[in-house]
Amino acid sequence: MATFTREEIERGIRRLGQLAVDSGLKIELVLVGGALMVLRFHARESTRDVDVAVLAPAEAREVRELARLVAAEQSWPNDWLNDGAKGYLVKLRSCRPFGSGHRSPQSVSCATLSNEAVSVAR
Repeated sequence: MATFTREEIERGIRRLGQLAVDSGLKIELVLVGGALMVLRFHARESTRDVDVAVLAPAEAREVRELARLVAAEQSWPNDWLNDGAKGYLVKLRSCRPFGSGHRSPQSVSCATLSNEAVSVAR
């Protein structure tokens, strides 16, 4: 079973953002679960997948397609980016990048990936 370190999670999210920029797609993700524990809280060294809630686009299919491209490039499992966490999140709203003067709560890491910028709020 594959595990993802801090560097691999960051590399995967960064590459996902690059692919989104290249395709003109705006992606908003909220990082949850083990990946959040690795990146935000340094509570562990690795995680089995990168759990996210996809806030944009409305149809997560496009994000999954880009994530499969990242998986192929990195020789990772196709399900490295797991959007199944959405079922556990209630009333989650779109996040705003740092430049908007709003910071996400400390318990949530928010990534906005678009053709304007790739920002990760932590």
